[in-house]
Amino acid sequence: MKVEILSEKENPLLKRRQFEVKITQDTVTPSIDEIRQKISVTKEIGKGTIIIGSFKSKYGSKETIGTVKVYETKERAMEIEPRHRLIKNGLIEVEGKEKPKEEAPAEAAKEAPKEKPAEEPKPDKKEEKKPEEPKEAKEETKPDEKEEKKPEEVKAEKPAEEPKEEKKGE
Repeated sequence: MKVEILSEKENPLLKRRQFEVKITQDTVTPSIDEIRQKISVTKEIGKGTIIIGSFKSKYGSKETIGTVKVYETKERAMEIEPRHRLIKNGLIEVEGKEKPKEEAPAEAAKEAPKEKPAEEPKPDKKEEKKPEEPKEAKEETKPDEKEEKKPEEVKAEKPAEEPKEEKKGE
């Protein structure tokens, strides 16, 4: 992965530096952590002060272009950046977030044996089944093939509807 800084802007009001970065990757688009690591090595900055903005890749291209913000302190970044971006960059943890998938199956396996002894054995379904009738008896009770009705017969069967205005008045 090769990192090239296209532009650099100093923002003294927010106490940060803003970069437009072009990343040339060999295989897949790099993750946020990989980008933060590479920029921290390139600019000799601590990872805690780097905030990755948006990165866009063009289809079929091995280049990704995006924005990076480097704050003077981590506390300053926490004050200015929106919460979702801090979560995305790993600076804060989400409360009530489910545990990673790797840990979840292990916990489920521990809890599963506790539930099994509490269950009562179910009665066999074979005993509850009624004796089956012979197939010949079932075939006799089936109705004959459906007779197709002609459109004239269908119209004759429908009762004439009364006008709706009369029903509302009553």
